[in-house]
Amino acid sequence: MTRWAGAAWLLGGALLLGGCAGPGAWLQGAGRGATQAADATGRTPTATPAASTAPAVVVEVQAPEPLKALLERYLDLVRLSQLSRGEVVGDSELTRLVQAAPAQVRDLARTEGFFEAEVVIERLPPAAPGQPERLALRVEPGAPTRVGRLTLEVEGPLARAAEAGDAVARQTMQAWQAAWRLRQGSVLRN
Repeated sequence: MTRWAGAAWLLGGALLLGGCAGPGAWLQGAGRGATQAADATGRTPTATPAASTAPAVVVEVQAPEPLKALLERYLDLVRLSQLSRGEVVGDSELTRLVQAAPAQVRDLARTEGFFEAEVVIERLPPAAPGQPERLALRVEPGAPTRVGRLTLEVEGPLARAAEAGDAVARQTMQAWQAAWRLRQGSVLRN
């Protein structure tokens, strides 16, 4: 390892052990007014306390439960509002997430059996100057898809043993069918 590569490796490790986010944190702050003067402790202030707790965007999810809870937990657009406190989110990144959200909502809705969800996202102006942008996400899931018919087939040695009259094989197959959770008429969930 060269002298410079070793020094860079040690510096990176020291930054991580010291609780600093690493060299990338310096670069991220560079475009956001990082040229502020250091305070009495020698640190450079990056944001006011109020700004560090404000989300970059607020997403209001309007959907029936439990779909609403699912979207609030896994939708990237909603997670942005939770993860970006104090961060500046570029308009291009926000636009990308808004454009990707309908497909992601439909994918998440399918896991709950809603295969015809309609999604509307509206960008709303901030409630007051200095407040985060607001997004209204409305989801009409439609009727859930239900299991119409269920057929379980077993092939191989177990099936042959059951056909030959083996009581243990028949009991095993019956136990599998009784334990199968996806019943006729139930909502098709993934």
